Amino acid sequence: MDEHPDHTARLKHILSVFADNGFGYFLEKVDLNTSIPLTQRLFQKNVHQIPLPERVRRTLEALGPTFVKFGQVLSTRPDLIPLDFIKELTKLQDQVKPFSYHLVEARIQHDFQKPIHQLFKAFDKEPLASASLGQVHRAKLKTGEDVIVKMLRPGIKKTLQEDMDILHYLAEKVEKHFPKLRFYNFKGFVDEFEQQLRRELNYKNEARFIDRFKKNFADDPTVVVPQVHWKYTTEQILTMEYLEGIKITELTGNKKKLGRFDKKSIATHFIQSMFKQIFDHHFFHADPHPGNIMVTKDQKLVYLDFGMMQEVDEELDEYLENMFLALLQKDAKALTEEVIRYDGAEKPINEKELLKDVQKLMGEYGSRELGDINLGRAVQELTDLNVKYEAQIPKEAFMLGKALGTVQGICRELDPGFNVGQALNPVMQDLLKKRLQPSYITHRLAKSVMKFWKTTRNVPRRLDKILRRAEQG
Repeated sequence: MDEHPDHTARLKHILSVFADNGFGYFLEKVDLNTSIPLTQRLFQKNVHQIPLPERVRRTLEALGPTFVKFGQVLSTRPDLIPLDFIKELTKLQDQVKPFSYHLVEARIQHDFQKPIHQLFKAFDKEPLASASLGQVHRAKLKTGEDVIVKMLRPGIKKTLQEDMDILHYLAEKVEKHFPKLRFYNFKGFVDEFEQQLRRELNYKNEARFIDRFKKNFADDPTVVVPQVHWKYTTEQILTMEYLEGIKITELTGNKKKLGRFDKKSIATHFIQSMFKQIFDHHFFHADPHPGNIMVTKDQKLVYLDFGMMQEVDEELDEYLENMFLALLQKDAKALTEEVIRYDGAEKPINEKELLKDVQKLMGEYGSRELGDINLGRAVQELTDLNVKYEAQIPKEAFMLGKALGTVQGICRELDPGFNVGQALNPVMQDLLKKRLQPSYITHRLAKSVMKFWKTTRNVPRRLDKILRRAEQG
């Protein structure tokens, strides 16, 4: 992307914010320093006493919704950025004001061709919450049901598209001027981010995710999922059942008024529900932070905000199961083999050195009880090894690692004596039972035979090429 006339002003503003936060050197390295005013280049603000991760967070917040969302997604990728940056980016806050009620009325009139009073018996003018992409209002349908109405921010699609063009441009600049960073494939990450953003900009996608999630937990007495009201849902408006509850973090501490809650059971149900999503449903909530989890008065878990959901395909399912079992059983060899089996990089991995590093890592965990293992930390340390050996592993594994780390952290706040090993023991037993079932064994065997056949049928062609090259000298 060149400096398109429509984007020039926005690009210059973005670069100016980077410079104000002490990134003038970076702009010079990527040949963009001439795009900011000379006076700003000569008299840069002295901000270097502020830690670098904090300056990155401040920069993203100052640049608005697209960049805040970009940073939030980037915080799920420990393969791309260090842990201290991840911790800082999890603090990212939307610095946006709610949009006015008359814009709410206009959107409803446009999408349903009816004024707001004909659709709703009551509609709160003040939003319950406001974020970078949209805001949420409480309302009551004519039929009497209490609902939540989530509405996309007016003009946000145009703003995001402009910013995405600029992000693609900056990613190209980074890979061009920092060749060593090409391994991290920032251009690919920006492409993935744009795809995810486009999904989130269509609330019908989120509505379908909610329906699927609700169906998955239909027989689970520990989880409740809101009902989507499709009649009042469009691409830019999502209407769903209002569920009464308190944020899960309000249960932490020794508050007498909350003494009736069995926090130990809630913690156990929370982490078990996450593993059900991964290994049973193959579809998990990738953003289970405290603001997205509530607890009802009858102690059921309520998941909210289904914009970031992740599929688990068959290959990823096998990888995650193997890694999980190897980690819990502290089997360094099995874990090493799984990294190598899944790796798709052209550069061969030094298996002996990787095994030594994994054994060292397992040695650190060996003296600990299973319940003392921090899942998020374990995934981070495994990620560091994958980066060291340039092993290609699924991005979903990183998102999962962050999600599990968040969930385990909340569980320990609920129950300081929380033992993840005890909580997950039934899950591990179910996994092992599944692997002993004849249907599972037959399926895996057939898959292995097919993979072997695909590999061996290419051998004659490869051998022929080698012999021809040998003949040609």
